[in-house]
Formats: sequence, C-alpha cells, structure tokens
Amino acid sequence: MDMQSTDQDLAAFADVLEFTLATTLPVNPEDAPDTHARKLASAQRQFAAFHPTTEAEAQEAAAAVALMLGAVDSLARAAKPGVGGETAGRLRSNALSAIRFYATTLKNARKRAQAEATAAQPASPPQDEQPLGFPKIELFQPRDRRGNPIPAFRYDLLTTKQKRAAYDYANKAAWAEATAEEDAAIAEQAEIDAQNPPTEEQLAYY
Repeated sequence: MDMQSTDQDLAAFADVLEFTLATTLPVNPEDAPDTHARKLASAQRQFAAFHPTTEAEAQEAAAAVALMLGAVDSLARAAKPGVGGETAGRLRSNALSAIRFYATTLKNARKRAQAEATAAQPASPPQDEQPLGFPKIELFQPRDRRGNPIPAFRYDLLTTKQKRAAYDYANKAAWAEATAEEDAAIAEQAEIDAQNPPTEEQLAYY
C-alpha cells in the first residue's frame, strides 16, 4: 500500500481510530512520555495495512490491531521478573489467542482486497497460441483415383506430378498441377464406378 492510500484510509475512518483504536491501546506506567504516541502511530500503520473499505471492516481491523498490541504487552508482562508461572502462562495463552485473531483477520482482509482487485480488472482478450519450436511445414498429400490419401510408403503409386508436389513442398505450381491431375482422375473414376460399382476388394486398395 502506498503512502497516499494509507493517508486516505486513516482519514476515511478517523472516528474508528479515535474512539476505538486509540482508546484501547495498552498503557504501561513504565513507558517513556513519547512511547504512547509511538504505539499509536504503529497502531495506525497496522490499521491501514488492513485497507478497510467500510466502517464495519474498519472496526474489525481496529479490534485486531488493539488485540495484537495487547498481546505484545501481555508477553512483555509475562517476561518480567517475579511473575509466577501460572500468571505467565495465562498471559502468554491470552496473547496467542489475540495473535491468531489478528493473523486471521489480516489474511481475510488481504483475500478480500485481492478478490476486489481481480474483479475490477478488465478481461484480457484471447491471445492466439504461438507455435513452439520449428515452424509447421505444410506437405502435399497425394490422393488416389477415389480421393483416398495415398500412404507415404506407397511411392510406387504416385504419378510424376504427385511425386514432384510431394517432395518439393515449396513448389506451389507443382501442387496445382498434381491437384488438377488428381481431380480429373477422381472425376473419371466416379463415372466408371457409377456404371460398374466397385467391389469391397477394389475399395480396399491398400
């Protein structure tokens, strides 16, 4: 979050900061005169990190920050000399619960902000997939008299024009000549088959 958005968050929820967050800061008699002001400044920065957008979210953020600062104060009290084990354990246990609430609230706030940012983004137009590796080379596919593709291993079945088109993929003129030859042969075979229907054995040429 940049400084401008932080200032806007603090200004938008000034009442929450004044009447909720500021009044719940832990007070330690041993603090130096400027410590309370420093704690309040830290609390305000933490509050802004939640980036609340409604007063309800601001109240939740203020409660989480106040609990976290109280947890830190409880841990400091538990570490003081002379504090009994039972008291220290209770202070640390309470602090742990507060820390968990703080962490959960902050996590949820960040998820909410991320979801809102994602929803506000315009949908990206679909991009054409780019080929990877070597460019695709278009090859000529020879056809027999019935329009069926001739397998590559049946070189013996190709006409001279088909061979030239099949093995010289850049020669588009050869492609056109071979295609015209195939179309004529297919049309001729269609007339023959119409007069004398082929047998299954004839159709299973390969």
